[in-house]
Amino acid sequence: MLTLHRGVPVDYRALLPFLLTPAIWAQKGSIPGLVALLRSFLARDAAAMVEANQHTSVLGIVQQRLVPSKANDGWGFDLLQSVVLHVPLYVLRTVTTATVAECSVYMSGPRCNRISARSS
Repeated sequence: MLTLHRGVPVDYRALLPFLLTPAIWAQKGSIPGLVALLRSFLARDAAAMVEANQHTSVLGIVQQRLVPSKANDGWGFDLLQSVVLHVPLYVLRTVTTATVAECSVYMSGPRCNRISARSS
């Protein structure tokens, strides 16, 4: 439903802190929907997320919950792609070193072909 709005309504914005808690990411069946929702938030309101320092929580989810998981690494790279597309570069320079290092390990491994095929 967020995709139908141009901006982010106040009611949706109130959900964002809950979406960034680790517990909600423990249910594997929720991950595709959560990733889609966070990608919509980033596309519509990345500036507010940066202002609230929520982009670092998104990167933490990518690094700690999604990329290390064989089942969810593709979702992690989808979410990371949205962060790179919508968060300004000067902001990313201060927080992405560990995330990029972690992701590059997975990109150089045997799972890389599967991830590349999914992104195409």
